Amino acid sequence: MSATEPAALKTARRPSRPRDKHRDKHRKEARHPMSGPKMIEFSSLERPGSPNTALYADPGDTKSQADVPALRFQRTPAAVFAAWQQVVADAPRTEVIHADATAFTHHAVQRSRIFRFPDDIYAKAIADGSGTRLLVYSAARYGKGDFGKNRERLEAWRTALIGALGEDPLASTSVSEDTSPQDR
Repeated sequence: MSATEPAALKTARRPSRPRDKHRDKHRKEARHPMSGPKMIEFSSLERPGSPNTALYADPGDTKSQADVPALRFQRTPAAVFAAWQQVVADAPRTEVIHADATAFTHHAVQRSRIFRFPDDIYAKAIADGSGTRLLVYSAARYGKGDFGKNRERLEAWRTALIGALGEDPLASTSVSEDTSPQDR
């Protein structure tokens, strides 16, 4: 620094200190948007009061009321789970965070096209008699509304899953248009 530099510049510059790579790594991980839980427990799921989620589940599966009953298929949990993984893999801007082929649990994050806002999508395939029930929960990570995007996503992925499995879901999985987020 020369004697002719303004005093504000002299005080703004501080001597650099050696970087602590270990500390910086943990600081970066703590801020990473994927640092949350890898999988949720559906039995303890409580939806927020804001209308930025969508849930496919049966009464008793969660602590919250679902928008649509769980998806039911005649296939095994392994077959439904494999088809679900393919549907998610084909979805744009989607990253798989957790996939457990033995517990049939799945967590993915899909980002919005323009602003790249993350939405978490969780799924769990459960053996049910001679078939499978698929619980699915999609939630915006930020904000209080999603303009219906989580519900639209689940409907699109439901249609893709039906195509991947080559079978229609059993009757109890029809979409109820009269269920609104305020009815939760």
